[in-house]
Amino acid sequence: MHRILLTAWAIGMAVVAVYGTTSRAVAGDDSDADLREAMRLWCTQAGTWTGTIDVTGSDGKVQRMELVTTHDCTESARHHIVRERFGADLSTVKVTFIDAVARAFQTSYFAGGKESLYRFVYVSALAKDDRHWKTIIASPPGSETYEGRQATLRYIRVRDGDTVTSWKDVQFVDGEQDFEPRSKIVQTLRP
Repeated sequence: MHRILLTAWAIGMAVVAVYGTTSRAVAGDDSDADLREAMRLWCTQAGTWTGTIDVTGSDGKVQRMELVTTHDCTESARHHIVRERFGADLSTVKVTFIDAVARAFQTSYFAGGKESLYRFVYVSALAKDDRHWKTIIASPPGSETYEGRQATLRYIRVRDGDTVTSWKDVQFVDGEQDFEPRSKIVQTLRP
C-alpha cells in the first residue's frame, strides 16, 4: 500500500504543476468525504464518450479498439453507472457505489451474462473544477487475480475539459515492484 500511496503522491504532484495550487489533493485518507468527492467527480462525466482503448497483453502486444461509454449517476451521486461498448462486439455495464462499512468503492461488473464484484480503495482525488480533475483508486494489495497471478490493480482517471484519459496498471505480487500498464483509454465527450 505504501508504494501505491507514494506513486499516487508523485503523480499528484505532477498534476498540481498542471492544475495549479488551488486544487485539492488528498492521499491515503479513506474518509467518507473523500469517497463521496471521487464519486461526485466521476459523475461529472454524465453523457456519452467516444474514443479508443489500448489493451496490453502479458506478451507486450497492444490491441486497439473503439470504445463508446455512457455515464449516468443516481441522485446525490450514490451510484455511478457506466455502459461500455467495445468495438462492435462486447458490451458491459459497471455499477459503482460507496460501501460505507468497508470505506471503499464496490463495483458490480456485468459482462457475458455474468456478474463480477470488485472492491477498490480510495488513493487520491485532485480537482481544479468539475472539468479538470484526477482520481486514483486501487484494489487492496494482492487481492486480485490478473492473468492468473495475484496482483494489485490501480485505476487512474484524468478529465481535462471534454477529454478523459484512463489507465489500468497492474502490480504482480510475484513480479517487479513497479506497476505495469495494461490499458489506456482516451475519449472525448459527444456533443
